[in-house]
Amino acid sequence: KIVFASGKYDEMDSHILDINERAVFLQDKDDALFASYSAKLINVKIKYEDYEKRGVKVATVAADIASASSVLEKKDYSDFEQRAYSTEQILEKLLTIKKAADLKASSVVVAAPVAAQSSGGVTFERKVVNTARGGFTSDILTVDMNRTKVKTFTSHENDCSADCPLKPLQSYVAENGGIAGINGTYFCPADYAQCAGTKNSFNFLVFDYKSKKYLNSDQNKFSVNPLMSFYNDGAHYYTQALGFGRDTGANGVISNYPTLVHNGGVSAGGGGAKGTRCGIGYRDKSLWAICSRSATIEELGYVFQSMGATHAMNLDGGGSAALYFNGYKVGPGRQLPNAIVFTN
Repeated sequence: KIVFASGKYDEMDSHILDINERAVFLQDKDDALFASYSAKLINVKIKYEDYEKRGVKVATVAADIASASSVLEKKDYSDFEQRAYSTEQILEKLLTIKKAADLKASSVVVAAPVAAQSSGGVTFERKVVNTARGGFTSDILTVDMNRTKVKTFTSHENDCSADCPLKPLQSYVAENGGIAGINGTYFCPADYAQCAGTKNSFNFLVFDYKSKKYLNSDQNKFSVNPLMSFYNDGAHYYTQALGFGRDTGANGVISNYPTLVHNGGVSAGGGGAKGTRCGIGYRDKSLWAICSRSATIEELGYVFQSMGATHAMNLDGGGSAALYFNGYKVGPGRQLPNAIVFTN
């Protein structure tokens, strides 16, 4: 202003040029910072997705990532850096917990084979299933869907975000006139420190046959997790839960991840830690509910493929693994927020 008032226009031009140069420098510096932190956020998201695929229960971190993204948009770089670092630390802690749980599960003594036993349209056996990846001792329920219904049940009728009620698998089977059953989806167990605010909750779409209600419907409007539905005519597979309506005429509906077998081919990839892995799969009117011991998720896919499944989906496992037929064959493990029950 002083230069302009004095009429020294050459000097004024020099100042304006200097201001412009500084402005460009500051803008370039800000652009570089934003690009650098954006790349950091992308790396955190990639790690989140990678750990999720490996079976790490990372759902509780989603809100932290969303918060960090919001802070970055405001260009509060100092706050973002702290949030991104904290989120990465939580992810690493969750991975450590998962590895410890897998190691503990894989150290369980393998039970002896059990000859086939049948009740109603359900047959149980424990045997080594030979696959392209080796042999895996597996507890297997083979279900004839011409004779047996596949139903899903939850421990509560309405959405629950924390301190949700639970039941042992045996109770799900007994209370609903079941012949057998297997554990359901991943959930946030009380013995995980990071689950303190979401204890015993789960985020997947599950139909409660007793109340005829869908739990977590709003959270799954855009879910890309696979889903299986069960009717009197058999099982149906959806690659993404968002493609499924809310039909209350179903016997059972359950979503989880990842897909194990799709159109006869093993879909789950990656090695991952070995542990007790459970899943459900079918071909035509034959259905298998299987818990394989000392297996990765991918290896469980090969077990289902060897059994003849055209489609199969992973369920929870490790410390939550449970399979029931005239008593526990696997587990009982933790109490559960939902389960799959086989009834006449």
